[in-house]
Amino acid sequence: AKKKVIGAMSYHAESANLQDCAISALWNLASPSMDKTYWEMVLHAMDMHADVATVQGSALGYFRSVMFYSDNRDTLMRLDLGSRIVSAMVRHRNEEMLQFKACAVLWILAEHHPFNCWTLQNLGAVEQLQRAADNFSSNTNLKRACQQTIIWILDY
Repeated sequence: AKKKVIGAMSYHAESANLQDCAISALWNLASPSMDKTYWEMVLHAMDMHADVATVQGSALGYFRSVMFYSDNRDTLMRLDLGSRIVSAMVRHRNEEMLQFKACAVLWILAEHHPFNCWTLQNLGAVEQLQRAADNFSSNTNLKRACQQTIIWILDY
């Protein structure tokens, strides 16, 4: 099933709706694949549809799941996931759920990983997390998560 989803993603790369559904399908198919081919397709969808919050949110959920199943942080940082997350946070600063997903993925990328923390600082992740915490201050869970992720990043 995953190969068919990837085939559809390749053939219909211009369709944001299909990309969003396909990423969600990959995310929900048992466990996310550890195959970089799938990651690259999801990253490509993030790049092609940077202005579509649902595609960005689905991609963030997918990568959160990928990292939950195994430690792929180094590889994903080399594939520029950190800069894509910060970019999505900037473009979609009014999308509360996207900010929450971005915070969760940044937390995982930074956790016990000094080089990733340094890279995320240089990409402006701390500033975007603070902006999300300020913009959605009535959402105490999001605010707390952003503040904890900022501390995590800065502690290294």
